[in-house]
Amino acid sequence: MSVSMDPLEQFKLNQLMRPPMVCSCRRVPESAIRDAIQKEGARDFDAVQAITHCTTGCGTCQEAVERVMAKYLPA
Repeated sequence: MSVSMDPLEQFKLNQLMRPPMVCSCRRVPESAIRDAIQKEGARDFDAVQAITHCTTGCGTCQEAVERVMAKYLPA
């Protein structure tokens, strides 16, 4: 059985299913920053940037990246 959706409703559903981007230019979601820290061993901004390429476009996401890093880096 196939369900037909209004294109606008399909768009809204797709938006909900996508992870929010911390860095839009390089399409870096929070999960990539988390993985850089937890799986790749990044411990500072430069390491996270080297792994994910976040902030290498326009750079306006740097504060957002730093907030996400603070969430996952050990205190």
